[in-house]
Amino acid sequence: MKRALATLVIGEPCRQRFAAHAADGFRAYAKAHGLSLVVLDRLIDDSEQGRSRSPAWQKCLLFKHPRLRACDQVLWLDADIVIRPNAPNIFDTVPPGILGAVEQFSSPTPEAYASAQAKTQRYLAGQGLASPEDATPQAFYRHYGFADGPDAVVQTGVMVLAPEVHGPAMAAAYAEERRPDSRDMLYEMRPLSYHLLRAGPVRWL
Repeated sequence: MKRALATLVIGEPCRQRFAAHAADGFRAYAKAHGLSLVVLDRLIDDSEQGRSRSPAWQKCLLFKHPRLRACDQVLWLDADIVIRPNAPNIFDTVPPGILGAVEQFSSPTPEAYASAQAKTQRYLAGQGLASPEDATPQAFYRHYGFADGPDAVVQTGVMVLAPEVHGPAMAAAYAEERRPDSRDMLYEMRPLSYHLLRAGPVRWL
């Protein structure tokens, strides 16, 4: 079974922060669990489209990388995640071919998430700023233009993926252009969650 830990570090400020705060943990976790560590440090899609979007979209194309395409399973972690020294092997809980993911609206609990979301909206309103009406998963997807969104949302900073099962769904997400790229859209998260949850079963982490 070939497995890897992958992340994306684009730009010198990001590289410096990753090196200072997270890189040692990534290396230790990969060594502890026998994983290849792949740090993507340049755009996979260096076309005009790729350069015009947040680098976060590049995770949708990670299976274009030959080392990752050859794996049976890949753990994707955003580069701003700090791994605990005693973190367990995530692959022990996610069978091959199954999406492993954190449910956005249930983290850490549905009640805590709803409370934090309400506080954020009140704060933004107090600053005279608008915030997306994302009170439910369905509203979350409608905000991007999907009328038939699922009843859950993948937090795309932590995912266990399989190339054959999830690669096509990720490519479909990358091709989406229903809304301009922006922080309000959460970059790739809405279309990537939408397409991944339609690709097959999920094991919530």
